[in-house]
Amino acid sequence: MSEQLWQTNQRDIKNDGSVILFQRRRAKDGTVNPTWYMRLLLPEQNGYHTQSTRTKNEFEAGKIALQAYEKFQLRSLSGNTLRTVKFSVAVDGWAKDYKGTQSSARELRWGNIRTLNTPDGAEIVVTVKGKTGERDVVMNPNTRRYLQRLYDWRTGELGKAPDAAEYLFCHKDGRQIG
Repeated sequence: MSEQLWQTNQRDIKNDGSVILFQRRRAKDGTVNPTWYMRLLLPEQNGYHTQSTRTKNEFEAGKIALQAYEKFQLRSLSGNTLRTVKFSVAVDGWAKDYKGTQSSARELRWGNIRTLNTPDGAEIVVTVKGKTGERDVVMNPNTRRYLQRLYDWRTGELGKAPDAAEYLFCHKDGRQIG
């Protein structure tokens, strides 16, 4: 397997190209970053998933990569999506779906947000409506933090938890924005 300029020390863990460990070179001086990264061939999809293993130990990195690969396999077999959608991308999609009307982000209510238990932990999911019908969007960690801050702020403002039917983005009195 040929190495790219920014990758070095590639290891094919499963000997089939589906799980690759590698290290990256630093752009400024070309030295090798000791942290191991993984590149996983996504099952039933085009493309790869690449991320840091957050370890400098090659053996531990291999275990982490294999666990992540198995997690993707399970998600694929259970019919779940493998790629999450950024909240900003989802909002842009809603705006396109509802062109000429209010942005559907303004239509988002607290009841549209729920926790989904998965084998690798709980995920925060928002149910949205688009051209193809309802779909679930898995929130990334930054969006989860944002929603938690928004929820805490609104709870403090009301003195109680917001009602499920209340809009996420609303005036102080609960009226819809826009």
